[in-house]
Amino acid sequence: MEFTTPVITAIVDSLMVPIKEHLGFFFFSTKNVASMNKKLTKLHEAKHQMEEKKKHALENYLLIPNDRLQHWLKKVETITEEIKKIPTGVNGCLNLKIKYKAGKSSFNYLQEIDSLLEEQKNIEWSNEKRPFALVINSTGSGTSQTDYDVIPNIFLSRVSIFKDVLKSLEPDNNTQIMALCGLGGMGKTKMMEEIKKFMEKKGKFQYVLRVDIGSKYEPNAIQKSIAKGMGVDLPEESRHVGVERLRESFERISKEGKNILLILDDVWEAIDLNNIGLTSPFPKGFKLMITSRDENVCIKMDIDKESIFEIHGLEEADANTFFWETVKVSNEDDRLRTIGEDILKKCRGLPLAIKTIALALKGQEKDAWEVAHKDLQCHNLKDIEKLDGIVNIIFEISYNHLKKDEDKAIFVLCDLFLDDFDIALEELLMYGWGLQFFKKADSLGEARRRTRTSIHNLISANLLVKSHTAGCVKMHDLARDFVLSNISKFKQASIVNHGNKSQWHTQDTHESCERILITCKGMFEFPKDFCYRNLVLLKLMNGDKLLKLPDDFHKRMEKLEVMAYDKIRYPLCAQSLCYSMSLRTLCLHSCSLVDNDISFLGNLVTLEVLSLAHCGINKLPSTIKKLKMLKLLDLNGCFELCIDDGVFQSLDKLEELYMRVSQQKSIRFSDANCDELRHILGYLWVVF
Repeated sequence: MEFTTPVITAIVDSLMVPIKEHLGFFFFSTKNVASMNKKLTKLHEAKHQMEEKKKHALENYLLIPNDRLQHWLKKVETITEEIKKIPTGVNGCLNLKIKYKAGKSSFNYLQEIDSLLEEQKNIEWSNEKRPFALVINSTGSGTSQTDYDVIPNIFLSRVSIFKDVLKSLEPDNNTQIMALCGLGGMGKTKMMEEIKKFMEKKGKFQYVLRVDIGSKYEPNAIQKSIAKGMGVDLPEESRHVGVERLRESFERISKEGKNILLILDDVWEAIDLNNIGLTSPFPKGFKLMITSRDENVCIKMDIDKESIFEIHGLEEADANTFFWETVKVSNEDDRLRTIGEDILKKCRGLPLAIKTIALALKGQEKDAWEVAHKDLQCHNLKDIEKLDGIVNIIFEISYNHLKKDEDKAIFVLCDLFLDDFDIALEELLMYGWGLQFFKKADSLGEARRRTRTSIHNLISANLLVKSHTAGCVKMHDLARDFVLSNISKFKQASIVNHGNKSQWHTQDTHESCERILITCKGMFEFPKDFCYRNLVLLKLMNGDKLLKLPDDFHKRMEKLEVMAYDKIRYPLCAQSLCYSMSLRTLCLHSCSLVDNDISFLGNLVTLEVLSLAHCGINKLPSTIKKLKMLKLLDLNGCFELCIDDGVFQSLDKLEELYMRVSQQKSIRFSDANCDELRHILGYLWVVF
């Protein structure tokens, strides 16, 4: 008996453990629920932190621990929904079962929440840059027939083309290269963007990269764009080495079982795919899509006829719906309906023309419709065979309908930039300030707001288009052609590419042209008769070390208000830039300067904007004190810079100072410099 007593006691005790535990679920139900809710609050805070980190990583193109993060966020979402089902606030004998269940469930969820909080600590983040072609939230899910039936933002008459392209992009489809083909303004790029969004959402491709080609195809530039998107480092010295590096990357990604979709937009001439590391057949999982105006370009690139998808003008029903939905006016008014129908006939199903004229008329009184209609009739569009001519007229009407002079000025200024160029809003601000666009702005901050407002208005009017690059905007090439074809009216848009002198304008434009941009790649010298005495804006870019400017180059242009040099490698003499006494904006970006000496710039006493970003200067001399009108000074990328004492304190009208340098680089501040900065920080916007 004495032997069995301890055994029985042990058995009883072991049986009592679960009984005590279950009783605890009942008696401590309220406490468990309160503890669970407290921990749940912590979990939601942790979730918010993870989402903020992801947002920061997305905005700064940093790598994201995507699989672990998505799995963790999904578990947090699931447990949150399950906890909502737990009954709370129950009392009394009749609710014994519910109270017990609440206590047990909350106790179990407490342990799960603790586990999730611990798991969150093990999710590692990186400062490593993420290839921007890498698709986030790639799930690899299949595409069902239901998915094909849900077609966003596609005209009904084009849905069949959209579906056919999607099917060609399926992994089990043998088609490796396809094309969207049609005239400018037909909506090729718009459809391509919808296809890109759809494929990114479905996660069929781990890399989706779009590269804008444009009318001037440069193999090196395309190589670099693809490499940047894929996160591949390319050597500077050899194009052939770059080809091999891209080829190796494509093959490596393919062997990892990942798929790549490369989109070449706006291809004007046949591209040798060998120059971007592609040979037929492509690596497994690789698809290529191009958009082009010319079917012959597609054929020369060995695209099968059945894989060339023609985009034609809108059918009448689509055109009608598109116009009236865009203009947001009922077509019940007989006169407006008549005008609208006539305008639509003249647009000939061209979406760009329809949208642009509709946005110009949106919110306008009937008189404005009559004026636009008369303008169209005056041009006698029946005699215009090419759709480009019709688009020019539509853009002219839309431009004339702009109500603000600032909007018109910014639109014309955007034309100065190259085809398919990402136009930085900060450049528009600096050039516009120098050209005195912002007469009602009393500060650069106000001018910046006005610039952004104008850009918004112009995008809304379909005269500009959004860019995929932050802080930038783009101009449709047909809108650009409209300005280029009206030099006498706009007094600018004289653009020379790659040193091809056949594109230089004739002598009769020298007097009328007031703004000019010249790309200097391949140029060794300027024509001896280069003389634009009425020039107020000059921009030179991409000049190599062999390009030498004539000694009296700047002396011929004494009326300059804006001078901008970008990547001019031949050393510039600061003294030669000092002839114009009207110069308000001077931008020298990534340029070479003789002896890195900018002391002579102090003679440009009318300067209000001075940008010397990445010019390699190592001293900000005391002569800069004389720039009493200066409002913006950009010294970004000028590392190891020494600043003479008293410079900042003397620039009493300075509003913005930029001095960012890359990691592990520095600017040498003396004690006097620091004292000056502390003195002016109260009224000055400084960015380090």
